Amino acid sequence: MALPTRSHIEHWRTDHLESAAKSWSDQAGHIEESLRQARSFIDNLGWDGQAKQALYKQLEQAEAKARPVIANLRSTAEKARAGKIELDAKKSDALAAIAAAERDAFTVNEDLTVIDKLPPIGGTPGITIRATQRAAHQATIQARAQALVTVDNRIATEMHAAAAELDQFHLGGPGGGTDFSGDPKDPKISGPSGPLRPEENKPDYGNADLGFGFADGQGPTFWGDPQTADDDGNPVKRPRDPKLEQMLDPGDTKHRALPTGTAIGPNGERYVFASKPEIGWDAERDAQGRSRYVTESTAYDWSDPSHPRKIDPLVDSNGHPIFQASGAYDKATNRMVIVGNASDLNADGTRKMWLSDPIKAGDPPDSWTRSLHDQGAIPGLAGARENQVVALQGGGFMLTGSDDMMRPGHGPAAGAIVAATPEGLLKVPPQAATNLFPDSGQWPGIKGGHAAPYAPTVVGTTWDPVKQVETVQLRVSTWEVDPNWKPNSPTDIPPYNPKTYLTSVPVSQPNP
Repeated sequence: MALPTRSHIEHWRTDHLESAAKSWSDQAGHIEESLRQARSFIDNLGWDGQAKQALYKQLEQAEAKARPVIANLRSTAEKARAGKIELDAKKSDALAAIAAAERDAFTVNEDLTVIDKLPPIGGTPGITIRATQRAAHQATIQARAQALVTVDNRIATEMHAAAAELDQFHLGGPGGGTDFSGDPKDPKISGPSGPLRPEENKPDYGNADLGFGFADGQGPTFWGDPQTADDDGNPVKRPRDPKLEQMLDPGDTKHRALPTGTAIGPNGERYVFASKPEIGWDAERDAQGRSRYVTESTAYDWSDPSHPRKIDPLVDSNGHPIFQASGAYDKATNRMVIVGNASDLNADGTRKMWLSDPIKAGDPPDSWTRSLHDQGAIPGLAGARENQVVALQGGGFMLTGSDDMMRPGHGPAAGAIVAATPEGLLKVPPQAATNLFPDSGQWPGIKGGHAAPYAPTVVGTTWDPVKQVETVQLRVSTWEVDPNWKPNSPTDIPPYNPKTYLTSVPVSQPNP
């Protein structure tokens, strides 16, 4: 097990354990409240009879199933809090050992080796004493660093195992979910998302936001803007995802590419959509109330990563540009489904759908991009930020999306809706949307702050045909700001410190 560096020890994070603990505690409360509301809903139905009794029976099954999970959520939350205390203590032990060596006039290097800052004095006895002290300090520092790593790995293993177990829970019994409304042919989201798990083992250019992948878990991942500062506000320089540089025209040094979503085509094509805003702060766009992150989406075919191909800016059949696009293929009708925004205005949360003409054998490649017809707004999941629409393995479609928390009348930070068909997504009412992270207190953050999750992208799905449940894996991003940060001028923005998290949400399919 490799030793951490000194810098790694000094910046060792434990706040994610507190965030996870709060998330699990809040989820326990959310499940209890969902069950209470379901019972109240049935109690207040204006009719009686066998159908009502069947609803009570279904609810009782859900309550029985939920009780041990609620207890497990609260137990796991306590373990996470205890783990944070233990990990903080190990970090303090290691830092104390470093400080002790430095008080004795030794230098502790980045690799945790110790060297003497004093010149040799006192002849052989003095040299021997200093050498013995140096060796003792180095041994203590490295032993405590190793203990920190060991405890961190043990806690991470325990938390990941607990999270994986809890992710499999959904409220639905044999007859479906606890949602007693909607079209019975529609799939149902069975609860809020599972706990947010900090993402690890990313490439260096993955120290960025977004990370759009594909719903089948295959193909490349497209990262967004990279980190510019660490948790303490110290500047860091991270490379941009090289795939984004390939999206720019040769010699273009004024703009940057930002992925907005992906799509899997009828023949397994890997499509990615991107905006190309100006680098840095675009004061003119800001003054116009237009998003500094958003331009019309351009489509690319990334099926062959060694030879990606630019297609076209996405424009509908009426000549209107499409912003922040994502897509999916509807195999039932041979059409491509595009979801995006109607404009690049910060205050405009109108999210819309476009459908292509049916794709026929022999059609020119990507011709569907030139036959996108406006289907209208999606009232159930309005929002001014990124979205991702996907076709589910078990049938139907899921749309995830985020909103700008500064927009008047904004929706949830990140939400989701499902339906049996693309057109069904247009009919989902706002009250039927699932708020994936309903309590801002469970949002992650640094130094006591809370950052709204955004850009929920589907990075994989797992279909259980026996239980008729599809577990949808999501990646979300945060911009975590030190709550004590103060701007020096009105145009200052906080250091960019994005992080990504993984979670999942269960979707119950109607019985076949």
